[in-house]
Amino acid sequence: MKLVSNNEKDKFDYVYLDGAHTLTIDGFAFVLIDKLLKVGGYIEFDDYEWTIGTSPTCSPTNNKQLILQKNK
Repeated sequence: MKLVSNNEKDKFDYVYLDGAHTLTIDGFAFVLIDKLLKVGGYIEFDDYEWTIGTSPTCSPTNNKQLILQKNK
């Protein structure tokens, strides 16, 4: 919060976000990054084409353990 409140003093030219791949977490991260990024700065997102549906661990279709946990 100190970085956000320092206005222009501690702004970044470039930020790399390797997030959690969900809106609730990465959406908030983006809001904070937007406040910390200089005008004209760059933000790079990791796993740009990643989806829950194609994930080998997060997709219920691909991970049978998730289906078993959901049915308990």
